[in-house]
Amino acid sequence: PGVSTNLSNANNFNMFVYSNANNQIIINRNSDVKAMVTVCNALGQKLVSMPITGSTTVIQKSLGAGVYFISLTAEGNESTQKVIIK
Repeated sequence: PGVSTNLSNANNFNMFVYSNANNQIIINRNSDVKAMVTVCNALGQKLVSMPITGSTTVIQKSLGAGVYFISLTAEGNESTQKVIIK
């Protein structure tokens, strides 16, 4: 567990999150295991929540400039990453 948070940083999956030229979020991960992805803005408002199964997923929603948090939950593990769209 983390020293200050008491949260374990270990998970069974890795993900790489980035935005494309159309301001859509792309998620690449090392697994085809069914997972749930959630996209929230900097205020914590949930913008997208959907199940995914493939190793590459495109969130088919064009997002404006800002900071977004992408959470992926699979097999009892959760990972969150930040994406900045300019």
